[in-house]
Amino acid sequence: MITEINLVSRKGCTEMDACENKLPNINNLSLLARPVLHYSMFGVAPRNIIGESAFRKIKKEVQLRADHHCEICGRYVTHNNITKDWLHTHEVYQVDHKRRIYCFERYIGICKECHEFIHLGYLDSLLSKGIVSKEYFTEVFQRGQRLLKIINKHKEPNSNLNDVYLFEFEGKYFVNDFYPEVAKSLHEQGVNIIHYDGVNKVLPDEFFYKPKKRKG
Repeated sequence: MITEINLVSRKGCTEMDACENKLPNINNLSLLARPVLHYSMFGVAPRNIIGESAFRKIKKEVQLRADHHCEICGRYVTHNNITKDWLHTHEVYQVDHKRRIYCFERYIGICKECHEFIHLGYLDSLLSKGIVSKEYFTEVFQRGQRLLKIINKHKEPNSNLNDVYLFEFEGKYFVNDFYPEVAKSLHEQGVNIIHYDGVNKVLPDEFFYKPKKRKG
């Protein structure tokens, strides 16, 4: 069962976790409405570029700022090994549809349910593989829709999922290998390729980007 939040008030709260919930962040709720990523962007993110060690430092900073609360819905997240209820570090992007480019904007700390609603396409793929149940998928979807009602928005569709978009980060361009031949052609033009675990790896290893160790 998904942990529900109080969308209006915390008065009269009886359960500890519910009392520790905050009200939803109006400024961040619209992130739930953004369309799912284009297929060429699956698995392409700063975390895969800067490397595990550097991203671990960023996660700690985000978690400290969020202070156990989802920065979208306000739900209290215990964030410990006992409950396995973690704060997720989510990368927020701006999309230039004319250039077909994703640009990194910022990091936010959010709960599992909000993260899954944002990446509804990925959750749908887990549903199709039987990894999550139809009931769970429906709960996540309905919860997200209720949050969006607060700001009179709904989940925006992405009617061009197959269009190839690139990710621009620190002056470089990245794409995944969802479409291997397209990725190969882009690689010849200087675009870096990041392997997406959801597809078979058909290109040689030397085609793929490898994170470099960073100072500091």
